[in-house]
Amino acid sequence: MTQRDQQRLGEIEYKLNDLSWAVAYRMRWINEALDTYGFITRQQIINKFGCGGTQATADLAKFREIYGEHSIVYIPSILAYVRPGADCIVDEALVQKSLDRAKKLAREAEEYGNG
Repeated sequence: MTQRDQQRLGEIEYKLNDLSWAVAYRMRWINEALDTYGFITRQQIINKFGCGGTQATADLAKFREIYGEHSIVYIPSILAYVRPGADCIVDEALVQKSLDRAKKLAREAEEYGNG
């Protein structure tokens, strides 16, 4: 890791420490999801934290504010944010499969709650 990378990580940690614990936790989780899967969707945030769509959108905007404006890019065709230059190649079919599964789980949870 270069000195510049270490400095950048220090700046990010400083910004994260300035947030409430809950917001910082969500930012770190979004970053981890991007590192793991190469993409993140609003629905993933909604499912993970039980928040609404407005909060998920606000979290993604806050993520960009902290990690940099170009840290994630929205791809409308898959309704997902990806990290530019990620080592992984975003497979649109895999993202769609993940989205379909998330929607199915949300429907099942809703039916269970109403039943």
